Amino acid sequence: MLQIQDLSVAYGRRSIIRDLTAGPLLPGRVVSLLGPNGSGKSTLLKALAGLLKVERGQVLLDGQDLTKLSFERRAQRVVYLPQSLPAAVHLRVFESVMVAARASDLDPRAQDASPQRILDVLGRLGIEHLAMHYLDQLSGGQKQLVGLAQALIRTPRLLLLDEPLSALDLNYQCHVMDLLAQETREHGLTTLIVLHDLNIALQRSDEALLIRARASWSATAGRTRSSRPAPWPTSTRSRPGWKPARAGCPTC
Repeated sequence: MLQIQDLSVAYGRRSIIRDLTAGPLLPGRVVSLLGPNGSGKSTLLKALAGLLKVERGQVLLDGQDLTKLSFERRAQRVVYLPQSLPAAVHLRVFESVMVAARASDLDPRAQDASPQRILDVLGRLGIEHLAMHYLDQLSGGQKQLVGLAQALIRTPRLLLLDEPLSALDLNYQCHVMDLLAQETREHGLTTLIVLHDLNIALQRSDEALLIRARASWSATAGRTRSSRPAPWPTSTRSRPGWKPARAGCPTC
């Protein structure tokens, strides 16, 4: 379970996130992170991953404050996939996923780099045919899918994805969201994903979290998914259970 309490993050003197409270975000659920450009969505993920220093506040994962952990210990529980992937190294896709599997000692399954398990992950993403291709030979969309394979094979407690669908066509976007939902449920992950497509966010995730730029918000996630695909709502307010809430921000 993830609980964010009074979190503030800044770049130098510039405050990006101020007194953000959200949660609890429960295991087994995919949560879409929504908000306008510059609202701090990517900053929030980096702060949760330990890549940015938190000025104040708590990030509780299963009752443990991540801000008190070393980067190494946090990396055992949290996996972050950035929006812009690092420059490709001259590794085969299969090798890169094997390296990722051995990068975490959180779960014995994460160290199980058996060829069959790696091929299973690649197969679920529809890229098993790329296993022996080099990363620097792939398209942008293919690299994003490989990045997802590297993240999923580590079976973290908290999975942070920054716009992982941006280079994929619509059909693959839906497929990846369904796969993320399945993996999240099966392994009891808490998955937080930045999306700009409201249609995908509201129909393919379990909850949605809305933040506003440089404002004190308490955001309450509401259900956006039923057992059957729901029609596209005319407004977020018409979706049952959608409950964005704010606190401590009388000017917003």
